[in-house]
Amino acid sequence: MKPSQQNDIMGFVVGAIVTGALWWFLPFFHWGVYVVIWMVVSGWAIISGAVLGAATRKMDGE
Repeated sequence: MKPSQQNDIMGFVVGAIVTGALWWFLPFFHWGVYVVIWMVVSGWAIISGAVLGAATRKMDGE
């Protein structure tokens, strides 16, 4: 599996965990709010992972 695919999967997992925790503690929102939160958090995690991976490769001299 390529590192970018691993990053995508980890991003969606992080988004799912955060969304699940919000749903557990704040269950009164409309389901669309949770979908938006999941997509925003997943996007943030994927972009952060890509930036971190690029910085690591740059520091390693690749």
